[in-house]
Amino acid sequence: MYPTITDFLDRTFGIYIPLPIQTYGFFFALALLTAAYIYYLEYKRKEQEGKLIPFYLEEIEGKAPDFKFVFLNFIFALLIGYKFIDAIINYGEFVENPQEVILSARGNFVGGLFVAILYTAFIYWQKNKAKLPKPKTIYKETFPHQMVGNMFVVVGIAGILGAKIFDIIQPQNIKDFLQNPLNSILSFSGLTFYGGIIGGFAAGVWFIRKYNINLIHSLDSLAPAVAIGYGIGRIGCHVSGDGCWGVVNTAPKPQWLKIVPNWAWSYDFPNNVIHEHLEAPVFPTSFYEMLMMFIIFGILWSLRKKIKIPGLIFAIYLIFSAIERYVIELIRATHRYNIFGLKLSQAQIISIIFFAIGLTMIVMMIFKKQKFYDFGKTVIKPINIPKK
Repeated sequence: MYPTITDFLDRTFGIYIPLPIQTYGFFFALALLTAAYIYYLEYKRKEQEGKLIPFYLEEIEGKAPDFKFVFLNFIFALLIGYKFIDAIINYGEFVENPQEVILSARGNFVGGLFVAILYTAFIYWQKNKAKLPKPKTIYKETFPHQMVGNMFVVVGIAGILGAKIFDIIQPQNIKDFLQNPLNSILSFSGLTFYGGIIGGFAAGVWFIRKYNINLIHSLDSLAPAVAIGYGIGRIGCHVSGDGCWGVVNTAPKPQWLKIVPNWAWSYDFPNNVIHEHLEAPVFPTSFYEMLMMFIIFGILWSLRKKIKIPGLIFAIYLIFSAIERYVIELIRATHRYNIFGLKLSQAQIISIIFFAIGLTMIVMMIFKKQKFYDFGKTVIKPINIPKK
């Protein structure tokens, strides 16, 4: 296992470069960027097909920098410099535990103040240079694909919060949180996928509604993006050994799997990021999920241009992902609830809900297909159009 990118470079190539980048965090960022790119491509395609239309954003051109502008930029630069200078001075500690250094209250005030003054002075000079004798209001035509970056920043933050909250409220984690809340919050291992999906989804819907972007086509664009992003994220889980593994598996590998590496059947995750020593090898479920989500992505990507009913791609994703997660939970080491005599994990409960939503959508499409076509064809009036 490679808890950090430094470990990976050192053990794989014999090159030691102390970097404050955890392997899980690296793949999480890669997953988010890849998902955003897929989402961006789908938005552009739907714009070319006329399914998504531009809107207008109001901007004031040539406005002189005011107190609010200067103050907000100063505070932003102060916080960045406060943490950045401290991280540079104490680089060894930063490499060892970056999230604790970043999220703690410690920092370098003098360094932060120096960075804030330089940055604010530069921004003020740049803004003041572009000011006009009389500022004018312009209405900038903006396409949905141009907002994907902003959207994924919002979705990413909300997704992390949702994943962390859903992880903490699990019975086996509540006690650890109450005993050491700071450690539970700072730890990025054990983030729950469905918590991230729910948190990110809520933020994404808010963002889409804010800019009047067609929701049903946005959901269809989201389906392959989430699938590939989740698959890449699971690579990080597996390579770092973040605890998302299965139950003990000491059974001999079946003969029909002889071409499969032994670690893909049963693995003990040595040197994992959470420093847990496994007494016996377990199912590497994060590796299985990676494979299944890549397959789901391939199916969705191949179908996206062939399916014409708006919302159907998203419904198929909900069903496929629900089945995938429900099945993998059968061999995952996780807490289970007693629901009507059935032992179900938190993820399995949510999987059942997602499956029901996806199936309901498909049934509605069978009987009310035109309704979904109407959702897709609805022309949303652009916002902030200048009055003639």
